[in-house]
Amino acid sequence: MNVQEMIQYTPFSGLDFNQLLVGALLGILIILGGVLIGKAISYLLKKIAKKSELEKHMRGSFIELFIAVVRWSIYLVALDFAIMFLEIPSLSNFVGNLLITIPSIVGGLIILSIGYILAVYLKEIIEDAEITGWEVFSKLVFYFVTFVFGIYALRTALIPLNEFARNWIMIVLVGSIATSLGILLVKNHGKKIQ
Repeated sequence: MNVQEMIQYTPFSGLDFNQLLVGALLGILIILGGVLIGKAISYLLKKIAKKSELEKHMRGSFIELFIAVVRWSIYLVALDFAIMFLEIPSLSNFVGNLLITIPSIVGGLIILSIGYILAVYLKEIIEDAEITGWEVFSKLVFYFVTFVFGIYALRTALIPLNEFARNWIMIVLVGSIATSLGILLVKNHGKKIQ
């Protein structure tokens, strides 16, 4: 039994062997190109972070996380393009569904990270101002900004779900988080009064 006869009884049936071979070679070249581009952009981002002295303003682990997210996003885009060249519908559908989910989760994490950075920055500004009631106000602003960005991050991460499921998940999570934060603020504020 030769290779073409073996392909007849696999998910690749209906594809010409030469077409499959050319698609596989193009796919490999695209993946290699994506890896090279991802590593080059990662290197450039590290140089930019070092030159702009970002480590003085945020932790190095956060910078590394951001660079890894960018690098892996490039890898995933290259993988998606490579699989498109194979022209295998079942594989394309599986990877397409997977690639919709991963960027939405990464996008949600990026939004949450930006919200946290903004919340910490605003909290520090309020603490430095030392206005009347600044302790409670700074915590309230911190939790509010984190909460709002958390909602947007969650909506972004749940994009692959249908609207009905996404809305119910949002209602349950937002309600439970809001209740928890309210209880936490009341308990902390009550301890300081006594």
